[in-house]
Amino acid sequence: MIFGFIQTTRFIKSLGVGLLLSFFSSSIYYGIGALLFLLFSFAFNDWVDAPKDSLGHINRAIPSGKITRQQAFYISIGLLIVGVGWSTLFLGEYLLMFAVVYLFSIFYSFFLKPNIPILATLVWSSAIAILFVQPFTQNLLVYIAVASLVYSYELLLDYRDRQADREFCKTPTLANVLGKHTFIVLGLLFFTGIALLAQMFI
Repeated sequence: MIFGFIQTTRFIKSLGVGLLLSFFSSSIYYGIGALLFLLFSFAFNDWVDAPKDSLGHINRAIPSGKITRQQAFYISIGLLIVGVGWSTLFLGEYLLMFAVVYLFSIFYSFFLKPNIPILATLVWSSAIAILFVQPFTQNLLVYIAVASLVYSYELLLDYRDRQADREFCKTPTLANVLGKHTFIVLGLLFFTGIALLAQMFI
């Protein structure tokens, strides 16, 4: 069960992001809030994606039997309650922002990803950009830059998963539309993000 929890929540990755945000924002409260959000998002996404993962990611926690799908659901609901509670108690300044990213994450996994995956990736990238940038600046260009970088990474994952997505998604992912040209688009998104960030320091 413990190994299933670690895997389904991407605990090491989530903890690393939480520590980085704690350090750069100078707020352990914000870092914990970000950690709880990521733990929830990954667990909830694994619960929703379990049928697809049985085809494309058989080593993930649910298809490999480390945890059941029901356990993943309970984990995600528990993390949602704790995360919302933490944000309410300790992050009043960012409460609206956390409410938005939690809603984005739920809408992304539960509705957009299986039905309109092209839009889903944009919503998830925006949620991560808001989470990463909110404590530091309100500059719209920085949000766009981070969202572009996240989108380029997610597009790479979509290319990897294109066979399973073709079977389980009701409409094509961008990677399935673009095919081998996916790498041109993700490269443009990546360098656009880097260029926008570099502009902030010139």
